[in-house]
Amino acid sequence: MGGNCLKSRGKKKDDENLYEGSKDQSLNLSSKPENPKAAVKGNQPKSWEIRKAGLKREDFEFVLRENETLIKPPGSINGQRFVIDSCKNCNIFLADFCDSVEVDDCVGCSIFVGPCSSSVFVRNVKECNIVMIAQQLRTRDCKNLLVLLYSQTFPVIELTDEIKFACYQGPNYEGLEEQMARAKLNIWNNKWSEIYDFNPPAPNAPRHYSLYPSDAPEVYVFVQDFFHRLEHSDFANQRLDVATFCDTIPLTTGLAPVPGTENILVVILPSSVMYAKDLIPSFARQGGVYLKRTRVMKLSKDQISNLFLNNPHMKSLSTPFADREEFLFLSFTGEGTDAAVQDMLDAIYT
Repeated sequence: MGGNCLKSRGKKKDDENLYEGSKDQSLNLSSKPENPKAAVKGNQPKSWEIRKAGLKREDFEFVLRENETLIKPPGSINGQRFVIDSCKNCNIFLADFCDSVEVDDCVGCSIFVGPCSSSVFVRNVKECNIVMIAQQLRTRDCKNLLVLLYSQTFPVIELTDEIKFACYQGPNYEGLEEQMARAKLNIWNNKWSEIYDFNPPAPNAPRHYSLYPSDAPEVYVFVQDFFHRLEHSDFANQRLDVATFCDTIPLTTGLAPVPGTENILVVILPSSVMYAKDLIPSFARQGGVYLKRTRVMKLSKDQISNLFLNNPHMKSLSTPFADREEFLFLSFTGEGTDAAVQDMLDAIYT
């Protein structure tokens, strides 16, 4: 695997500039959706479908609950829609694959949402902390939230203020990877920091949201408290390992500000994408080096040619690339990035 990664380096700048010259948006890590108002539509079951399947609606909702710890373990939701409504000061853990999740009119709750194949809708929610994995997050009429997020599409906020975003940090538990596969979520395509605001602020006014790196004090305090609550609940007794963080999803800084001026793009070639998961534990911050963003992209032959046209390493590859093959892009930033990334790759690929 020694020849199966390429690097591009330069001064720190927006990731999209690394692909300057490409006219295809699939190479632009920050391209906005053509129609951001279009919601991601899931296959939400109708009432008669739930009855026909022999399911009980009350098994797929937490409504009007207060000062409780509420848990849905793996296998208990099984791809159905789930509703959290009018809960106050609750700890809520949905550790299963969902079709969609609706969170409405909640105050003072900590909520964990496992892999969701369509949207998580958060409406009229105040002073809550949310850890979630979803195709998309959509908020409306919310205030004072902290969200640790995996979102495969651009998160959308509307009439929302004082919301803090950070990359997903959650617990390991049995079946998480399988749940993500069922939800058709790619671990490398987390766009947690690429927020679309329906109601942008006036010029020179502060944004309605903030982006935090994973080691920010606000994030650290919440994560420690979150795990403490898990360890002292029935969550820990239901095939769920709460002693370690999830190492399935790479921890990235996204568009959050981090120190440093060096920026390096590493390209993992198709024959090695399957092995790249072994790199995830090494992606934690090392000596001021941060993993900024990751993407898996299918490239056409023309895109491949344009991207690697003048790269001397391409001449050493014995197998030509097929059309629409998957490449993995890893963007690193920080001080001493070049040497640190080279050492990391050498340790893995040699």
